[in-house]
Amino acid sequence: MIQAKTKETTQKLILAIAAGVVALLGFAAVTHAETPEGTILFTNVNVFDGVAVQDPVNTTAQVPVNSVCQSASAPGKEASRSADCKEDETLPVEDTADAAAVGNRFSASIEPAKKKVFAQDLLSESESSDPGQTSADPDSFFKRRYLTGDWGGSRTKLAENGLVFDVSLTQFVQWITDEDEGFDRYGAKFDALVKFDTEKAGLWKGGTFATHIEARLSDGPQRISIYPANSGLFVPTNGDKKLAVSELSYSQKIGKSTTIAFGLFNTADFGAKAPFTGGNGLEGFSHIAFVSQPTGVTPPTTWGFRYIRQIKKKYVFTFFVHDPQIQYPWRTPFEKGVSFLGTFNAPSRFFGKSGTHSFAASISTKKGTNLRDIWQVIVPDPDVVVGLKRGAFSLSYQYDQFFFEKKGDPSQGWGMFAKFQLNDGNPNIIDGAVLFGIGGKGLIPSRKIDRFGVGYFTIWPSSTLREALPDIPIRRESGVEAFYTFAATPWLKFTADLQYLPETIAGAGLEDRIYFNIRTKIDF
Repeated sequence: MIQAKTKETTQKLILAIAAGVVALLGFAAVTHAETPEGTILFTNVNVFDGVAVQDPVNTTAQVPVNSVCQSASAPGKEASRSADCKEDETLPVEDTADAAAVGNRFSASIEPAKKKVFAQDLLSESESSDPGQTSADPDSFFKRRYLTGDWGGSRTKLAENGLVFDVSLTQFVQWITDEDEGFDRYGAKFDALVKFDTEKAGLWKGGTFATHIEARLSDGPQRISIYPANSGLFVPTNGDKKLAVSELSYSQKIGKSTTIAFGLFNTADFGAKAPFTGGNGLEGFSHIAFVSQPTGVTPPTTWGFRYIRQIKKKYVFTFFVHDPQIQYPWRTPFEKGVSFLGTFNAPSRFFGKSGTHSFAASISTKKGTNLRDIWQVIVPDPDVVVGLKRGAFSLSYQYDQFFFEKKGDPSQGWGMFAKFQLNDGNPNIIDGAVLFGIGGKGLIPSRKIDRFGVGYFTIWPSSTLREALPDIPIRRESGVEAFYTFAATPWLKFTADLQYLPETIAGAGLEDRIYFNIRTKIDF
């Protein structure tokens, strides 16, 4: 009787969610949100940990001169028109939101700026999550990029002098089938990202300071599955530590194709601008498998040094030397060893559409528990010494392919993504992972800021771990997720997210579950 009641409740929940999603899509279809004139559109793709991303480190990118010659100068730049522009010439374009990547997905569409330029129009320089979605009128409450507007012009002046910051509050309302007493239906997260461009400040060329402060105003990810299904609440970690400085870094351009950076890095931010899986869990996909697939080698926040090199104006190589420990609270860097990560990003064209091939390899010298001795950790025996093992590694390949791209507006497009990952399985707790799906922007032509995505993932647990715990039936973790982000205004976004998560560990209270959340993100 209880099972029948549970099944009936689940069916009702699915019907209610489906009705809500249909209503949301219907409302989106009849609502109009246009991209105003006078904006410059950039989409930059780099690679981190095998994921095509827009990287936050400063560099100099290249845009074909002919694209500049055919239109007016970009807001805040001086791109003069020349009578003898050639197809193979390039002009350097500074873009503090990009690490080094020009790849095939980097393109620019510069439209005539007929109105005054405001801070929110300089999105390519301030790492806006919505390139091309600004308003030339910051006094328009429903079209401005930020809720608080331009502060009477002060925000624009600060940006012109190198200081750009984005502050947001994201609220989570969540439900799950068979929830227990400890499940919290509400969560909230505060984010503040600040960047200071030394060149615009009149100091020295090519320097950028960056910091990211995160404050979780509620408990962390709930006991939904082994890996966080609501990754937006993952940082800071669970416990009393609810405030963290997750990034404090400096980057320096060297010439036109090289950037170096050092400091504390928020590696989750490296994928925040990915065209299909970006959003950092605050909008877009919610499960950590899509937001930042765990590798067991690179932690979400760590000290390190990065070298980024653009090759032949389209390939990007990145080498990252970092501390293998998670750095909140801050610890002594490199006391447990060192990790290395190399990535390579290569563009492609398939039937005239943009694609990206991303390769990554990482390895760590940090010692971890030999999973063959894991039972001694669970049930300690004073006469048995638990072994340690080095050599955690991760290899991955990701392919992103656009099926639709709006001509002249690279911010509009949708397509597919797929990632394949192989891990050592000991001391790493996973053997590998596979994920794929579709997503993007512009599914509904009149809803240019809205995003959507549907994906499937599978994470295989370590075979060594399973053999060491034969009485615990550990299964692969898999799931299906679908979301739709509805932008009521450029500064107010609602994301409806639905996940189906099959049972992972039999008898551990993690039965098949349906998880649903609504996230409300406000950019101040």
